[in-house]
Amino acid sequence: IFLFVKLIFYDYAILIDNKGVSDSLKKSWNMVKGKWWKVFALVLILSVISFVFGFLAGYMFEFPVIGMIIYFLIILIISPWYISSLAFAYLQLRKK
Repeated sequence: IFLFVKLIFYDYAILIDNKGVSDSLKKSWNMVKGKWWKVFALVLILSVISFVFGFLAGYMFEFPVIGMIIYFLIILIISPWYISSLAFAYLQLRKK
């Protein structure tokens, strides 16, 4: 969990700042330094929200096929929100 949070922004460093793999890992590590708990809380909140919606979609319907279709549609909505929330956090941390 510690490494996941420390390195969560490596792909944003590659895409946004055009860094290489090792530079992006270093940048992510340094950006989270001193802010680990805040980034962890953000990831935890986003993950819990995603899990709850997915879990509810899977168990709300008596027929598994309908639940899977609803789950898929919810994931289509939540995934861009999750990714854009992390991108926004990356841009905010990059300013500091």
